[in-house]
Amino acid sequence: MASNACKLLCLVLFLAFVNQVTPIDTSLLLKSGDACLVNAGKFIVPHVDIVFKYVWDTSFDLKVIDGVMVCY
Repeated sequence: MASNACKLLCLVLFLAFVNQVTPIDTSLLLKSGDACLVNAGKFIVPHVDIVFKYVWDTSFDLKVIDGVMVCY
C-alpha cells in the first residue's frame, strides 16, 4: 500500500531581506548571500512548523531555490 509520507530535504530559499536587526537561529535559517538553508538542511516534515521573525515593511512570498522531496 502506497503512503503519502513525504519530507522535504535541503530546502533553500531566496531571502535577500534577512538582516541582523532580528536575530535568527542559524539552525533554522543559515544565510549565504541571498540564499538561506532552512532547518540546517535536515528533513522538514508535514505538520511541524518552522517559525522565525523578520523585520520588513511589507509581506512577500518566499521563493524556493532548491530542495529535495522524499516520498515513500
